[in-house]
Amino acid sequence: MLEDENVSRMLDILGNKNRRRIIMLLRERPCFVTEISDLLMISPKAVIDHLQLMEREQILSVRYDLNRRKYYYLSNNFQIVISPEAISNAEYEGLPADSALLKEAKSQAPHNEAAGADGYGAASDSSSDS
Repeated sequence: MLEDENVSRMLDILGNKNRRRIIMLLRERPCFVTEISDLLMISPKAVIDHLQLMEREQILSVRYDLNRRKYYYLSNNFQIVISPEAISNAEYEGLPADSALLKEAKSQAPHNEAAGADGYGAASDSSSDS
């Protein structure tokens, strides 16, 4: 499992829509900067900034063709699964009131002693439907 700092960094990276679009494009095939810029209609400077960040974090790798054109591709296929166990209590502090759903999900995680065999606590009627 990733450390909290690594999880936060990965979420920051994936929190940017253009970086997600670049990743989706690179899932299909390796691309070079101008190609990504043209296909996604993002400035070359912004593409370079996003690519450099993702390369530093080892999400992307590079290779050069015979013309020394730099192609970017995904380093590995990866899947991100976010579970309540991966979210530390410290990350809850300062969240808005609707984050109560996150807290509830964490309290009902399978590691919780009060959880039933299905990983969820017994149903209760204590919630209000206001």
